[in-house]
Amino acid sequence: GVIIGETTHGGLTALSNVGKTAANGTIIDYGNLIWLTLQRAHTASEAVDIMVELATTYGYASDMEGFSIADKDEVWYMELLGRGDYGEGVLYVALKIPDGYMMAHANQARITEFLPCDDPATCRCSPDVVEFAQKHGFYDGEKADFSFSGVYDPVTFEGCRFCEARVWYVFREAADFDASKYLDYAKGYDTKNRMPLWVKPKAELTRDDVM
Repeated sequence: GVIIGETTHGGLTALSNVGKTAANGTIIDYGNLIWLTLQRAHTASEAVDIMVELATTYGYASDMEGFSIADKDEVWYMELLGRGDYGEGVLYVALKIPDGYMMAHANQARITEFLPCDDPATCRCSPDVVEFAQKHGFYDGEKADFSFSGVYDPVTFEGCRFCEARVWYVFREAADFDASKYLDYAKGYDTKNRMPLWVKPKAELTRDDVM
């Protein structure tokens, strides 16, 4: 079976599709997207593609979301948002969590630099994920330096203190993680010192450990 968890990130207000309805061809919010995908997907990898296909075909009616997608063999993490009034479809990046590692997310987008995204077995993204941002004035840097969360859900003091601080705590408790190195980030004092997306746990985690 497949399990999908989520946290709402928000993302750029200009790209929010909250409140859009079938009247303009946007009918699936993030909750229904999860539900419909779970009815169809047999693996986490398949779920990633189904979520993108459903949101693209029927319209995505939510803010940016982060999705943890797991089956018995692998885990993927995907961040996805709409295109606001700039067009139909979604913008997304999905990354496979390496075997033996863990990650966490708590209402703040966490995927930074991810390019090149040229192996679908470990990375998938919207073909125009960078060009869209450049075209509409959200990004003016080099493609190789593009940070998905940095552009589409920039970290603020609140994002660090109230969201990323929870990830920092989980990493500190469960992983081989230099918590002191990122303490100022978790407190919101240094928003540029981003934490790694995934870390190696100290020991194999059980369900009770996670809970």
